[in-house]
Amino acid sequence: MNEHRDITGLKNTDEALRKFADIFQFTRIGIAVGNPGNMLLETVNPAYAEMHGYTVEELIGRPIADVYPPEARAELSKNAQVINETGHLSYETMHIGKDGNVFPVQVDAFGIRDEQGNVRYQIVTVQDITERKQAENTLRESESRFRTAVESLPFDLWIMGPDGRYVLQNTTSKKMWGDVTGKRLEDLNVNADNIEIWQKNNSRAFAGETIHGEVRMIVRGEERFFSNIIAPIADGDAIRSILGINIDITERKKSEEALREVNERLNAILEASPAAIFLMDRDGIISMWNKAAEQMFGWSQEEAVGRVLPIVPEHKHDEFLALSKRLLEGESLIAIELRRQKKDGSPIDISVYAAPVYDAAGEVHSLMSVVTDITLRKKMEEDLIQKEKLESIGILAGGIAHDFNNLLTSVVGNISMAKMLSNPHSEEFRRLVEAEKASLRAKDLTQQLLTFSKGGEPIKKVTSLEGLLKDSAGFVLRGSKSKAEVSAPDDLWHVDADEGQISQVIHNIILNADQAMPQGGIIKVRCENTVIENEESNILKNGRYVNIAIQDQGIGIPKGQVEKIFDPYFTTKQRGSGLGLATSYSIIKKHEGLIRVESELGVGTTFHVYLPASDKELAPAVRPDENALKGKGKILVMDDEEMVSTVAGDMLKTLGYKTEFSADGADAIERYKKAREDHEPFDIVIMDLTIQGGMGGAETIKKLREIDPDVKAIVSSGYSNDPIMANFSEFGFKGVITKPYRLSDISGVVSSVLTRS
Repeated sequence: MNEHRDITGLKNTDEALRKFADIFQFTRIGIAVGNPGNMLLETVNPAYAEMHGYTVEELIGRPIADVYPPEARAELSKNAQVINETGHLSYETMHIGKDGNVFPVQVDAFGIRDEQGNVRYQIVTVQDITERKQAENTLRESESRFRTAVESLPFDLWIMGPDGRYVLQNTTSKKMWGDVTGKRLEDLNVNADNIEIWQKNNSRAFAGETIHGEVRMIVRGEERFFSNIIAPIADGDAIRSILGINIDITERKKSEEALREVNERLNAILEASPAAIFLMDRDGIISMWNKAAEQMFGWSQEEAVGRVLPIVPEHKHDEFLALSKRLLEGESLIAIELRRQKKDGSPIDISVYAAPVYDAAGEVHSLMSVVTDITLRKKMEEDLIQKEKLESIGILAGGIAHDFNNLLTSVVGNISMAKMLSNPHSEEFRRLVEAEKASLRAKDLTQQLLTFSKGGEPIKKVTSLEGLLKDSAGFVLRGSKSKAEVSAPDDLWHVDADEGQISQVIHNIILNADQAMPQGGIIKVRCENTVIENEESNILKNGRYVNIAIQDQGIGIPKGQVEKIFDPYFTTKQRGSGLGLATSYSIIKKHEGLIRVESELGVGTTFHVYLPASDKELAPAVRPDENALKGKGKILVMDDEEMVSTVAGDMLKTLGYKTEFSADGADAIERYKKAREDHEPFDIVIMDLTIQGGMGGAETIKKLREIDPDVKAIVSSGYSNDPIMANFSEFGFKGVITKPYRLSDISGVVSSVLTRS
C-alpha cells in the first residue's frame, strides 16, 4: 500500500528559506547573528562585513565587542539584557571599522528564543547613519544660526499675518519703524505712494508670488533706498503669512555693484589661474583655495577651506610660522622657494610669492600666497649641478689618471720583462707576480678616476649580465658575513656594456650593501627585462632595458642624505673616499642608462640600475692567451713620456721587433715618410693619443693616412678627451691598447694587427 504525504508546507518552507537566504546575502542592510551566551558573531552578511571593512570570514567567530569602539562597549551587556527581557531593542550607537574609523549606526536587535523561552540568538540589523546624523546636525546648527541671524541682521525683517497685521519684527526693524507688532501697513509713518505699492506686493505674496524689487521710502523725514523682498510662508497647502526684508542700500548700492563686478572678475581670474592661489587668516586657516591649488596639492576646496594650511609638513611648522610672522609684522612681500607636501604625502617643490591683505583699518587680516610647482625645474637643476660636479672633477681626475697610467706602464712593463728573465719556480718570480698584481690593482684605481673624465668612455661589447653579476658579487663578498642571491630569467636580454666598468658598478653597490649589514645578511640581486614607454621625466629614452635591482637588509639611508649619495666625495662611512657611487653614477650615465636608489631607515636600501638592451648576438667566449707572441717587423713608438717609450721599446725588442721613437706627431710623420722613401717602411706605428704641447695621435693618424692609406696604427692612451679609445676603427686605427699594459698585452695586439689583412 502506497503512502502519500502532503509536502506542500515543506516546499513553501524551503522557498521561504531560499528567499531569506537571498535577502540575507544581497540586502544592503547589514545583518549579523550573535550568540548572547559567548558574545560572539555567529554569522554576518556581506553588507555587514563591507560596512566594517572586513571580509565575512574575518568576522565570523569574532567577539561582538570588536565592532564597537571602547567607549561604546559598556552598553553591550545592558542591551543584551533588554533584548532577553523584551525580545527587541532599537537604538543608536557607534561602531568601529577595521581601519579604526568610528561611525554612527542604527541598530535593531531581535531575540530568537528556544523552546524554554530563553534567547538563543540575536539577529541584528545595522544601518550606517553617518549621513543622516550629519544632516540632523546641520539642520540644528542651521536653525540656531537662523534664530541668531534674524535678530542680529542689520536690515529690516518682518512677518505679516493673514489679517494684514505685523506679527514679528527683528531688532533692526524696530529701530527703523518703532514697534509695529499688531499694527497694519497704513499705520506706518511712510509716504502714501509706498503704502499703495506695498499693499499690492503684499497681496501678490499672499497669492503665492515672491516679490523682488527696490523701493524709495521716506523714513523719519529722510529719503532712503531699500532692496525689498516679500515672500509667502506656507503652512501646509495654505499661505497664512508673508515674510518681508528691507535692506538699506542708499549708500552701498553703487559701491556694491562695483564691488560685485570686481569680485566676479577676480573669481574668474583666480579659477582660471594656472598658479595655485589661496588666502589664509592670521591663524593660518584657509578661507580661499582655487582650482589650481586643488590640482597641485590634491586637497579639494571643501577639504582645504576652514583648516590650517595642510601643505606644511609637521617638521616645517616652525618655518611656516616664522614666514607668516614676517608678513603679519609688516613685510610687504616674501618670494621664496620651499618644499611642501601633497595630500598623498609626496613632496613638492614650490615657488611662493606671499603678501599681506589689509582691511579698511589698515590692519593685516589675511595672507595671500601665489604658488607655482617647480619640482621638475628643481630636478633639472639638481641633474645639472650633478653633471657640473662630475665634469669638474673629471678634468682633474683625467689628468691624474693619465700621468699615473704612464708611470704604471713603465712599472708593469718592466715587471713583465723581468718575469721572462726569471725562473718561474723561483722566489724572485713569485715576488714579481705579486708586484704585477698590485700594479694591476692600481690600474683599477685609475679606472675610477678615468670614469669622471670625458675620456673614460666605455669600450662596449655585447655582454650577458647574469654571469658578470655572480662573479662580481662573489668577489666582493669573499670572506664576508653576507651572501648574494642572484636571480635572472632565462630569456634575459643582453646589453652593450663595458664589462670592467659594469663590474665596478656592481662591486661598489654590493660593497655598500655589505657594509650596511655589519652582522651579515642576504643581498638580493634581481634582473628583469623592462620596456620604458612614455617616460615623463625624459631621463630615459623609450625602449628596452635590463633592470638590475640590488636590495640589502641594512640600516638604510636617512632621507636628507639619499639625494647626496652620488655626489663626489660624499660618504657616511668612517673609511672611504666617497668616489664609489659617484663613479657608478658616471659609468651608468655613459652607458645611456639610469641609476636610482630607494631607502628606508631600519628596513634597507634598493639600488636600481637600468642598462639599454642590445639587439646584437652574444659573441662566443674566447680563452685569452697569456703567452707573449714573438714576431718580426719594424715599429715606430710615438710617446712624449720617455719612460713609456723606453719600456715599450724594450718589450718590443724582447719580442723580436726593431723600434724607433718619436716624442710627437710632427716627428713621427717625418720618420714615417723617410722610412718609406728609404724603402724600409714601418710595419706598425704605436701612438699615444695625448701629447703635451705637440700633435697627438688623433691628428697624426689623419696625416699618416694621407701619406699611406694602408698605415697600420695602434692607438694607446691612459686618458682621452674623446671616444677614440672606444671607437678606434672609425678614426683609422687598426688596434687599441690601454695603459698600463703587460708584455702579453702588447704582443697580442701587435701580432693581431700584423696578421690582419
